[in-house]
Amino acid sequence: MKPSTIIIFPGWGMEKAAFHPIIKSLSTICNVLCTDWRGVKELSDFRERAIQLLTSTQGTVYLMGWSLGSLVTLELASLYPNKIEGLILIGGTSRFTNDVHNTNTVGWEQRIVERMKKQLQRNKKKPLLHFITLCSLNLKKKKNFIINLLKLFSVIIKETVRTPSLKG
Repeated sequence: MKPSTIIIFPGWGMEKAAFHPIIKSLSTICNVLCTDWRGVKELSDFRERAIQLLTSTQGTVYLMGWSLGSLVTLELASLYPNKIEGLILIGGTSRFTNDVHNTNTVGWEQRIVERMKKQLQRNKKKPLLHFITLCSLNLKKKKNFIINLLKLFSVIIKETVRTPSLKG
């Protein structure tokens, strides 16, 4: 039996080197591959690189995606459901940018993403630090949202337990 393989897909602008501690640890129990997004210029490049890595891997495959890598991971899972055993999503989202025509989507505004792309070409470090800062600022809001959501779920669960089921 061939050992399992975990394929890691980093986030936008994230170097493969950031995953070296995880790769080193996981390598003791399975094969670990990690893609590198260098040279990617178009959205289709992400997909092609990911598909090439996945389809060239034999045996049981798990995918790990961080941020943008989670988007790639979710897409691969929808395209190759029989090839992938499981997903590990870190800081994942189903959409990176919001949709101006649909107010129910959550994501970065397209203009901000375009500005960051231009800045990355000039000075990679500055926009990445700014991006990390923006993500960190949202943590407090997310924490409060999650706490309130958990309180709401707690109330719903208590009400559900108190109310007998209508099904006999």
